[in-house]
Amino acid sequence: MLTIDLHLGEAQSLKDRRRILKSLLTRLGNRYNVSVAESGNGDLWQRAEIGVAVVSNSTPHVHEMLFEVMRFIESQGTVTVISSRMEIL
Repeated sequence: MLTIDLHLGEAQSLKDRRRILKSLLTRLGNRYNVSVAESGNGDLWQRAEIGVAVVSNSTPHVHEMLFEVMRFIESQGTVTVISSRMEIL
């Protein structure tokens, strides 16, 4: 499980925030076949927390997938990663 705190600098309203997050979450799910959802900070325009989950029987594969997801998010330019936490169950 990867939990990421994001800053959405372009968001000037909750509508902008929803648009930016929906686009990012859809691209992540389609590109990496991961489960992804908003998990916190829903009432703040320029902040969001998302959770990304990967299921695999290989811990190295999970690490690789989550690092790829993180690199993808950082490369998009629409959000800034404030912090992230990775947990393997």
